[in-house]
Amino acid sequence: MKHFVFAVAMSLGALNAPSAIAAPDAKMISWVMETTVDQVIIPAYENFDQAVRQLKQQTTSLCQSPGNSSLTDARNAFSKTVIAWGGIEFLRSGPVMKNNRLERVLFYPDRKSTGLKQVQRVLANEDASVTSIERLKKKSVAVQGLGALEFLLFGTGSDVLSATGETFRCKFADTIATNLQDISAELLKAWKAEDGVKAQWKNPGSLNSVFRTDLEAVNELLGTAVHGLEAVRDIRLGAFLRKTPSSDRPKSALLWRSNNTIPAMTANVEMVSRLFETGGMDKMISNDEFGVINSIKFELTQVLSVLIAIDKPINLALKDADQRKKLEYLKLALGFLLKRIDTEYANAAGLASGFSFSDGD
Repeated sequence: MKHFVFAVAMSLGALNAPSAIAAPDAKMISWVMETTVDQVIIPAYENFDQAVRQLKQQTTSLCQSPGNSSLTDARNAFSKTVIAWGGIEFLRSGPVMKNNRLERVLFYPDRKSTGLKQVQRVLANEDASVTSIERLKKKSVAVQGLGALEFLLFGTGSDVLSATGETFRCKFADTIATNLQDISAELLKAWKAEDGVKAQWKNPGSLNSVFRTDLEAVNELLGTAVHGLEAVRDIRLGAFLRKTPSSDRPKSALLWRSNNTIPAMTANVEMVSRLFETGGMDKMISNDEFGVINSIKFELTQVLSVLIAIDKPINLALKDADQRKKLEYLKLALGFLLKRIDTEYANAAGLASGFSFSDGD
């Protein structure tokens, strides 16, 4: 645990450092917003769109030409789509928040297993309405997205997909893929429109209905990073990692059937890393005398390295003493990273003193 000791030492050192509050530079904020939109957000939505299109192709192919290889291809395309979605998932702003798009792509947390129950009911009754894209879009968000599709491709009874052709289960899966493709196309079109959300993000001001000031704009980015990491720690990790091994809940983990729990979390953290590295949030501190940015980058690397080291399915990782320790350390490391960004970075970048992005104040 030498990395852990080093991380603690770095955290304590920075926490004892005095605040270096200075007014943020308006030109820098403008550059960061523009760079984030053009080099982080839009490419992430393009990546998701490409992954979803491939997913749609593979589910259609599976239904038309069933077989082990076709099922494997569809499952692989699903996993790539999950990772692509993780790269933009926690940007809770813009067109994704309209028409329930966020929940329609991924309904989680689902503490009462609503999605599973609804999908199982649909399968039991062979409710043909879910094979109509127009009718599926009007149904519960729990049967429209990645959670439902995972059960169809990986859950109990999914092996039938490799043996039979145009089955009801496969038609249901293919319709969900079509739904995801439509949502992705809507999101990408909205972000690429020159007079739409892109312009709102790049041009804060009194006439802007989203960001009245440049500070509001950059606070949105900072809030995205903070709330995203909080969700990874408290909702994703907290769903299955409990205080003792006997109380762990592996089947509460996101997308555990497809072994995408850790890959999805990794993609979430990588999104935050891109906000700093590619989007330019690391340039917001003009005089980083206390090394806040280097500390953030170090701890992001630490978190990602731990995630990569957790290489077993969640149910097995929780039973493995070494892997479970890594999960526990991951929770601590995410806490250090959150503290660093939420307070130290905010102060050093000249954002509002006492503002807690984790509280949403």
